[in-house]
Amino acid sequence: MRNSAPLDESVRQLRSELEEAQTRRAELESRLLELEKERDRLEQEKEIEAQKAKEVSYIRLYEKPL
Repeated sequence: MRNSAPLDESVRQLRSELEEAQTRRAELESRLLELEKERDRLEQEKEIEAQKAKEVSYIRLYEKPL
């Protein structure tokens, strides 16, 4: 029977690389979710600020001087 040690080592190495790649992918997916949440929060904040600016503009436009 031939020595399968080099093959076994190659398989172990590939499994290790696969595990590292899967871990990295999970980390990146988690980071993506964080960034998407932050983007949504910032978009909502931007909409609120735009609405406030619109209201201030409206008030100034129709404000009567005393």
